[in-house]
Amino acid sequence: MKFETLGELIALDANQAGLDFEQARDLARAEARRIDRQAMMLSWHSGLSGEFYPRIECGHQDRPPWIVWAASRGANLTVSVNDGSYVFYYLVNMLL
Repeated sequence: MKFETLGELIALDANQAGLDFEQARDLARAEARRIDRQAMMLSWHSGLSGEFYPRIECGHQDRPPWIVWAASRGANLTVSVNDGSYVFYYLVNMLL
């Protein structure tokens, strides 16, 4: 699947049948918090369902709103689960 990367990319392959959003979120959070205990998820997108967070309008941009939101808040880590089935954008302190 295709998705935009902000900052460093961590690609996770969860060989789990029926992986749902909560499980994917927990895997992504664990990876982000391995880098920074205080990692903050800024946005996410499901390549499976098209759902995303936050559900906002970010003007008339050429980029999807979840990307605009995360980029404008300094996202520097992208965690992709199962090749873009779920993509999470984080702000982390990578100096730890």
